[in-house]
Amino acid sequence: MSTTSAYEHFSRLNLVPAEESYFTDWSASESEEIHLDDAFIARQADYLALPQAMLTACQKTAQNISADVQRIMAHSIYRMKQRELDNYLFPTSPKEDNDLDPLLNVILYMQLVEHLRAQHEKMGITEDITRDTLSDLFIWIDDYYQKEGVYGFAQAGWLKNHFCAKLFRIGRLQFEKSKVWDFIRVYKHKSEPNVLIATTEDQQFCTDGLYATANSNGIHRSSQTTWVEEGDVITATCFDPSTGLAEEAPRAFSLDEYELVVQQNDPVLSVHIAASGPMKRDDCLESMARAFPFYEKHVPEFKPKALWCSSWLLNAHFREYLKPDANIVQFMELWNKFPRTKSNGHAFFDRVWGREDVDIETAEQKSSLQKAIIQHLKNGGRWNDMGGIILPEHIPALQSS
Repeated sequence: MSTTSAYEHFSRLNLVPAEESYFTDWSASESEEIHLDDAFIARQADYLALPQAMLTACQKTAQNISADVQRIMAHSIYRMKQRELDNYLFPTSPKEDNDLDPLLNVILYMQLVEHLRAQHEKMGITEDITRDTLSDLFIWIDDYYQKEGVYGFAQAGWLKNHFCAKLFRIGRLQFEKSKVWDFIRVYKHKSEPNVLIATTEDQQFCTDGLYATANSNGIHRSSQTTWVEEGDVITATCFDPSTGLAEEAPRAFSLDEYELVVQQNDPVLSVHIAASGPMKRDDCLESMARAFPFYEKHVPEFKPKALWCSSWLLNAHFREYLKPDANIVQFMELWNKFPRTKSNGHAFFDRVWGREDVDIETAEQKSSLQKAIIQHLKNGGRWNDMGGIILPEHIPALQSS
């Protein structure tokens, strides 16, 4: 079957939310085997630490996968082994208008476990890192169950990073190969542990110190960003690294005192927080301290310049509502912060309440976190994602403080 024929065939079956180019090298994937027997599923579930109820549900799903779906699964596996990740949606993703089982992509990932284990072993990565990295699969199956009441999995795109050796869990935190997406420049003082973050993007700010975005209605827009270079002196809109908010007036600084260390498109380690237990400060710092030596040893071709994070958990407004020793506050305080330009201010609803359609007038407020968020929103504030940067040379000082 040709590339075009394959695309047309699976489009008629409503299985392919991807472009025709996804089916390039279609014939090359014919040799990929799909294992659906109970014994195979049980072995993979055991390695992934899935409980009996999840195993039983997965075995039932595997028994009912059609020949057409198996064929497109084989092509997905082939492409993932080639690490072809960019610009491709998962071809077997369940959609509202088809009848694919919500556990289907778990079965697909089970086909890749042995391949990933061999890849990690070749890279010199220990078994505990592999198991910890893949523990995200259980976390997201359980998340689906808590929301829908049945076992399923809706994070196929996210787990591609794990199964293609792009992301590793090292202790409490996950680290992903990435780059700086924002129009920022990070400068380090040459003799003091000070960091200065400036923006090079022509953007408008509001009086709350955040970018004027879709969720800034009703908040007065105050000023445009500034970026002027005159010899060794730069005058720019900078962000207070403690809050991440834009400073009221542009700041002038000399390159005799500050050196550029990170800018847009530079390689960084993107930090993610697995949804598994408390994120204690010491545990997070221990992970950060291990991350750079890990990549230097096991992924030497990737040379990150900093840790980078984008999360609503970096919002400095937590100081106003939570105690200083709260884990969220302790984690937020580690970072040199800046605002994100494309934050819609709604991502946290799903993480805190399990859904995005939350009415702040009627939402439950059982935890201190829920109370803090609702109170801030009712006060007219925004709870946007914030960005954060930590330079590797600053991690030891954070550990000793």
